[in-house]
Amino acid sequence: MHLVFEYVQHDLAGIIHSTTVISEDHARHIMKQLLHGVALCHSIHVVHRDLKPANVLVMNDSTIKIADFGLAKQILDRKQIQKLEVVTLWYRAPEVLLGDGLYGSAIDMWSVGCIMAELMTKQYLFRGENNDDQLEKIMMRCGTPQSVGWDTRHLPKHYRTMNKAYTNTLRRDLASCMWSDKAFDLLEKLLSVSPSKRISAHDALHHEWFAKDGKPMVLPKVTCLNEKSCRKVQQQPVHGPPLYVPRLQQGPLLVPNPHNRDVRVFSQEQFEFSRRQQPPVNQHYDRKVERQPPFERHIVPRPVSHHYVNYHLGRSRQPVQPQIRTHKRPYESEEEERSRKRHKH
Repeated sequence: MHLVFEYVQHDLAGIIHSTTVISEDHARHIMKQLLHGVALCHSIHVVHRDLKPANVLVMNDSTIKIADFGLAKQILDRKQIQKLEVVTLWYRAPEVLLGDGLYGSAIDMWSVGCIMAELMTKQYLFRGENNDDQLEKIMMRCGTPQSVGWDTRHLPKHYRTMNKAYTNTLRRDLASCMWSDKAFDLLEKLLSVSPSKRISAHDALHHEWFAKDGKPMVLPKVTCLNEKSCRKVQQQPVHGPPLYVPRLQQGPLLVPNPHNRDVRVFSQEQFEFSRRQQPPVNQHYDRKVERQPPFERHIVPRPVSHHYVNYHLGRSRQPVQPQIRTHKRPYESEEEERSRKRHKH
């Protein structure tokens, strides 16, 4: 079976973490399309459960498409317990982190709020290492459940919120973005810790921030901006020596001796000769080697067997003459020796 999909040039993660400038009008254009798609899914009781910028595909004309419905599920009965291994950790809602299996479409709206904050700052909002750290980072910026009147005593992980005194500091932390107050108001409603007070997709589309039309972005038509390409650019070193050093530009090299655990140092001519005797390797780049001072000659002792050390050197470690054993007895002559051997055989 062959599946043929429409080709989409970019994804939102690649655009956010690239050098593309995202203004408030650009973000309004993207968020309105995203909310339309999420509202359509929620109208038929389908929860995506894995919304993140990498799953939002963007075409050259700034038209977005929601992808990766591998974890999506139609939730008709809110009394049925759902699995908690959903949504990427950095976009996971606090009710899922607290172990509430009776979640609904509000977990998608939390992910949409994280995407909006990422459009504002071009950085990840909550970068937790595990569930506990993720919940701690969420409460540090969005406040504790008790601060918004959400009773979590019936949840399995309620102890994680005890003895906390955090308040909502989103507007203060993101003040450097210089966006309008209406944008911050929508962001606070999307990132409400309490799922019952979190705004829905239908209500978010009627928010006053969308009273003004957005502006599509101008994207490159050749270069594909996606999450993998941006990770490669971020991991590539800008300064410093190259990762691989050409072999031919090195001086004397350290080459392991297969007959001994020691290391023999060859000159450049000896190394070139030994390399010609070996199977062909990459002539331009090889593993990084340590540069050594220009030794003309370096003598390494050949391996010596244990028998030679024990027999010839002994405990004193001094060389001695080996004892020559003869079959001739000291008291007999040569004729007696020949006759003795003749009778023996």
